[in-house]
Amino acid sequence: MQMVPNQVESATTSQTLNRTMPLGDLPGALASICANAVGGGKPPANLTKPISSYLSKYGEPTAFNCLILDQRDSAVIHLYLTCLNVADGRGSNFSITATLLSASLNLSDKQTASRLAELFGRYGPPSDPPYYLRIPS
Repeated sequence: MQMVPNQVESATTSQTLNRTMPLGDLPGALASICANAVGGGKPPANLTKPISSYLSKYGEPTAFNCLILDQRDSAVIHLYLTCLNVADGRGSNFSITATLLSASLNLSDKQTASRLAELFGRYGPPSDPPYYLRIPS
């Protein structure tokens, strides 16, 4: 997010959520928080299900960073970075700290489009399938 052009409009929010749920529901809760960033409070199912499925493979997640690029409008790329940290409570109580950074890149702005091409090269619109990268700790 630091490398994107200066014209980016961004917003940062942070909140701590205290949830009581079975351990098996934790991946779904984290996926829902990530998808809510894009859906504005109503998570898109096409994002929630694959993220939840991915997280379920790795047991109890303690931290998860999710970057979503959304280009429904060809003139704007929306970026949503959600950083989640899970603190284990007693039993089925979890404290989830969520920090969200969102930004928009206006591609109709010639200077922005030029700067993006300079930083990242030429590119096509992002594909719909999710892409996952796991960095072992």
